[in-house]
Amino acid sequence: MKKGAWKVWLKRTVLFLVLLPFVFIAGYILYELVGIAVNHHATDCQTKELVSVIKAAVAGADVMDTYSETGNTSGTGNHVDMLSVVVFRTKEKGKELEKNIEEGVKTFSEVDEWGFYVESIEAIESNKKTKEWVPGYYDKLSLPEDKTDCYLVYLCNAAPFEDNIEGH
Repeated sequence: MKKGAWKVWLKRTVLFLVLLPFVFIAGYILYELVGIAVNHHATDCQTKELVSVIKAAVAGADVMDTYSETGNTSGTGNHVDMLSVVVFRTKEKGKELEKNIEEGVKTFSEVDEWGFYVESIEAIESNKKTKEWVPGYYDKLSLPEDKTDCYLVYLCNAAPFEDNIEGH
């Protein structure tokens, strides 16, 4: 070993140990940024798929507006949700309408009473007038003046990067 080689080795080792925390921090930040991008892309895909299901499952469905949100939509914990809302008009009515859409949604998503529902806009408007609970995203939707035969489909699932910083 050459004279003074241990000093070079010591300098490199110290430099490595000093830079290591910064490398880990940068890696973590990059992971979170990738997670944010993937989660938003997955939400967009979920919304597009929901629109496709509605158009295929409901005869004469006229999609009027969509709304998407990625993040902690419930405020009840540290998790990331993918929220998709679609407003459409159709002459179909009743439980058959919800059943047809639910069957289509089950092809790409889990369905439960908390993460999926179909509701008439008239029912939501009635809740709004009586000051009952109305979803926070409702006022962000572009709704027609005539709300007859209009329905809202709500779908909320866990995001691929469920423990991402967006959920905190």
